[in-house]
Amino acid sequence: MKSVLEYNLKFDIPDDVGLQFSGRGKTREILTRDVPKILDSIFLKVESEKKKTGQQTVYLRLKGFASKHVLMALTAEIARRADIPNFYYTEPYGLVSAIFEGEKDE
Repeated sequence: MKSVLEYNLKFDIPDDVGLQFSGRGKTREILTRDVPKILDSIFLKVESEKKKTGQQTVYLRLKGFASKHVLMALTAEIARRADIPNFYYTEPYGLVSAIFEGEKDE
């Protein structure tokens, strides 16, 4: 069974990412300029997960709200990684969408 790493765009991204708004609840808008910081954070979690499980590859599941532009920029960089063969995205309370599947789980 492959390891599935969930990265939450609300709780896992660094505090200095995005435009933050206060109101009834704290909200954050993620911009394309934030993509490099998010990728750094994702890749640190991937490396940590690989060390923890001893596996060479990790399936990545991105959860949260992201604009199409941010999601496309993240996907373009994540697709270059050989250690992330499968990438899934889901909005909260939504169905999981496969962005790409390079390898099937047995």
